[in-house]
Amino acid sequence: MSIKNVRPSLKSAMPSALETNCTRPVVLVMDSLDSERDQSQQIFNKLSFLGNTILGSSYRRGLKICLALVGDSCGREKFQVQDFTNQPDLSEKVKSFSVDFSKGESSDFNDYGLAALYFTRNVKMSRAKKPILIFVADKSPRETVPRGLASFSHINLSVDVKITKAIKQLKEKYEVYVILKPTDRAPYSEAMNQNKWEKLVGLDHLCQLTSMYRAADVIMGILAKEYGTVEEFHNNLISRQAEGTVKEVYKSLSEIHSDFYNKGVLLQLRK
Repeated sequence: MSIKNVRPSLKSAMPSALETNCTRPVVLVMDSLDSERDQSQQIFNKLSFLGNTILGSSYRRGLKICLALVGDSCGREKFQVQDFTNQPDLSEKVKSFSVDFSKGESSDFNDYGLAALYFTRNVKMSRAKKPILIFVADKSPRETVPRGLASFSHINLSVDVKITKAIKQLKEKYEVYVILKPTDRAPYSEAMNQNKWEKLVGLDHLCQLTSMYRAADVIMGILAKEYGTVEEFHNNLISRQAEGTVKEVYKSLSEIHSDFYNKGVLLQLRK
């Protein structure tokens, strides 16, 4: 299913708080604007496949997915959140977002800090054993989350919050990963972006996509590491994809799956 430009009421996409009783919550935070206009569209169109694959896997018991979008706070696309779901088809959730893929890039930063604060402070997960939050990004986060901006997303702050503090608090509640999307920016700009995220989450929680078409596979690889199902992930991947594509996926996962490489598992795929 292709998700077109959809613009329902923004209020419906921003609950003041979330609560889930699942044991394995997974949060995907995506850009609604990026440097390549069709990249967010590509990820959105892959979400149905992703939902069916994740919720059809051996660790589907107790797993629910939450989708969120971040924008640039410049009046173009705002931070938006959907409730947790265990329905494999995520397309209805996507339709509830307010998205305009025709706008293209607007600034060098996105408001990932808003998402960090919201999912730290406004989400209750009393039964969660291993919460996972994945940013799919192509920009750096703003250095500071302004108190006034946060209030529009139901986040109560007494002072502005530095991004380092926001991410540190988020990491106390979730395993936090960042997937960097390919861009058409100058190499030095991409390097600065990667360096910023590496300082925030660590190299072993950061990966670089070579193609947006591999995003769903890389997300699955991250979950496989956290849930101890790397062998199942590998067998599923090689049954669906050509050898070149498999190597492309593992290239993106090289740091995240480094322990498995060091133990000799999947070593042949590094050749």
